[in-house]
Amino acid sequence: MGALPISPETRAAVEDFLRPRPEVGLGFREGAFVELLLHSVLSGDLHVSTDRSGREWPRVKIGHRVLASMMGARSARKTNTEAFLEAYGARVPGFSVVNYYVGSHPRLVGHHGLPDELLGVIERDLLEPTTEFRGTVRAGRGGRFSDPVRRDPATLAQVEAELEAGAPYDVQARLSGHLNGPKTNSLAARVNRNVEEAVQATLDAYPDRARRLVALADLRRAVASPHAVYGPSRRARSVRVFARSPGVVTLKTPVRRALLRGCVSLDLANSQLAVLAWLLDVAPVLDLLEREGTAWPHLVRAASGRDLEGAEFADVKKSLKRAVYGTAYGMSKSGLYVGLSKALSGNAATRFLSDPVVRALLDARDRELARIESVGWTEDVYGRRHAVDGPGFEGAAAGARSALACRAQASEMWLLEPVVDALISESNKGRPDFRVAVWQHDGLTVSISRRGDRAIERLVGLVERRAAEGRIPTRLEVEWL
Repeated sequence: MGALPISPETRAAVEDFLRPRPEVGLGFREGAFVELLLHSVLSGDLHVSTDRSGREWPRVKIGHRVLASMMGARSARKTNTEAFLEAYGARVPGFSVVNYYVGSHPRLVGHHGLPDELLGVIERDLLEPTTEFRGTVRAGRGGRFSDPVRRDPATLAQVEAELEAGAPYDVQARLSGHLNGPKTNSLAARVNRNVEEAVQATLDAYPDRARRLVALADLRRAVASPHAVYGPSRRARSVRVFARSPGVVTLKTPVRRALLRGCVSLDLANSQLAVLAWLLDVAPVLDLLEREGTAWPHLVRAASGRDLEGAEFADVKKSLKRAVYGTAYGMSKSGLYVGLSKALSGNAATRFLSDPVVRALLDARDRELARIESVGWTEDVYGRRHAVDGPGFEGAAAGARSALACRAQASEMWLLEPVVDALISESNKGRPDFRVAVWQHDGLTVSISRRGDRAIERLVGLVERRAAEGRIPTRLEVEWL
């Protein structure tokens, strides 16, 4: 479950609110009620629903393993979980449990009656960027250092075991090894410099308290431990490398950008559209990207029915991003329509889906999904086959969507592989020109130590040559944060 980022004084205030606490007498671990209250306020997968009066009801998803850890039990069986949550609910006003399933399914728990005074104590604690929760920054031999709070050792050991026992892609194993290897104090020092700005970015991005408390707790974890543990997905289908523990990379975009101020963001332009159009040879999309260099003005115009600029353009683009991602990774046309209808007003969904470029991509994608479902597999750029059957698939159609997604993700990694090689090579220098700060699926953020423009030009050139080799209409977009 991991330690919650709260000071001893705030934890004591929560304990006072819950006194007397009968959990030990009921057979549960001492402090279990305190952990449940803090966890449901500060962590987990937050869901906020709205009732008919417009009042928001925040709830947090808590898995059975987390509940078992709280209770001090080997497993969260229905009987002991019921007793635990009912005993807690009897002590805390406004506590609720929904989606109360048997077995290993998660619970959604929420508080609707916690005193503002208590929530204020928790929030004031999180707003104070105390040194107690900051990562250690100290130089060592050759500029390297050892930071004891940097990564969760259990997660790191699990990832290393999976890589050794499984059959990872070579680039996946090399990238994971590099991202999880020894680090300099570069990222920790930058995070410490920018933490106040990141706190303000959190306040600006989350006006409602429920989301804000979770975001502030995530920020404090990232400040204490900036480097996430990276590794393959647990089912090891994709070539992608995922963050398997919290860190700067897992923060929401506005907070992460504030914390990484001074770094350089490098993202594959039009990555999903470009790769899928290349894989399926969709001429209208390829021609659009070759001609204009970006698809967004065309897509925004297709949805809105007119040319937009500034904030209007940005708002429609933001709403369309999910649809573009869904198009690339198999969302049905009806699902795309429903999602767009909720995000955009008027006939935007109909206009977008009837656009000739969008329709050509969707038709080609659906033909390819049908072909994969019929054949039973597809092969990616690395020569690895992805079958439509396997654990977790609910039918061949779902397997075909996953197989096509894995194939597209392999092409993205192939485009970025020269950057992976450059990162590893650069890290072996005494004074590297650039270091990776966070890795994302279709891009990365790097810190520049010297000769910044030249280093960025080098990375951009590596992807430019690889894209030209494959004739894929994409490039690295550069943004100085």
